[in-house]
Amino acid sequence: MTQQDFIDNLRNAKASHVKWHAKALALANGYETGEDSIPLLYTDCTFGKWYYGAGQFISDIAEFSEIEDLHTELHDTYMQIYQKYIQPAKKNIFERKGKAENKKQNELMALVKKLKEISTLLIEKINTVEKIILKMNTDEFIKMINS
Repeated sequence: MTQQDFIDNLRNAKASHVKWHAKALALANGYETGEDSIPLLYTDCTFGKWYYGAGQFISDIAEFSEIEDLHTELHDTYMQIYQKYIQPAKKNIFERKGKAENKKQNELMALVKKLKEISTLLIEKINTVEKIILKMNTDEFIKMINS
């Protein structure tokens, strides 16, 4: 694998994350996207498959390992959004239905905000890793992926 091939794969994985994020946001905003279109496990999405596959060649880069926690947290947050979207609002016997729906909507919007923030950080880390790889000369890159 050449350095450019690796960068191309990284960029494709990043682009797939951006598409996944857009679909997750659409679902959170009430648009039907189809359950199969958004993987629920962090290892099932295209980015996760890259990270735990070809991405492992660069696991010695500190910024690369920081991506894992963000990616996992992103999917955990999405799972919470997904569960809130498909479950009816829970209300106690003293609340009116509208109040329960408002509470659910507020919780959902807080999770959507968190999802956006995590995604922004994730993209920043991915961009940092990409810059690190681009600064390497070919010999450094080959040595890294062969170690």
